[in-house]
Amino acid sequence: MSEPDADYFTAWYSDMGEVPDKDRLWTRLLGLPRHVLSTSVLTGTALDEVAELLALGQDAVLLDLACGRAGYGLELVARAGHDRDGLDPASVTAVLCVDAAQFPPDFTATFADRARSREDWLADERVAWRAVVDLPPSLDPAVQSLQAEGRRVFERGDPFRRVLATARRP
Repeated sequence: MSEPDADYFTAWYSDMGEVPDKDRLWTRLLGLPRHVLSTSVLTGTALDEVAELLALGQDAVLLDLACGRAGYGLELVARAGHDRDGLDPASVTAVLCVDAAQFPPDFTATFADRARSREDWLADERVAWRAVVDLPPSLDPAVQSLQAEGRRVFERGDPFRRVLATARRP
């Protein structure tokens, strides 16, 4: 089985759509706040860690880059007490990129010394995928898609790393 690329994930997220039953299931399995819409596998514990590392203040501007439905970014800015949309590129104080950073051809050169492998995040993700795969068959197409993706994760051995990269504007 070939490794999924950006086009694969674009199609998969599109097929998943916003389906309340699937969203509630995935949010619960990942341990996220109930209102967070996730199209990724970042757990609630990992999101708390990212929030602490970013330490967004009320005037911070977060660029949510290629993060699906922006659920994580919206949650982070809400925690910081910030609620306006729009972006002046010169005002960006932090960037969030969840599950899209693995696509550059030379990942190491892209992130240099700023990336840390997060095997604990990958382990937590695998627990969530195992729970999805072990669910009884569903008639809900979104849940079926989620279960099919979970089976693919285990069939291909999940070739992706989970990495946390941080940087601050000088």
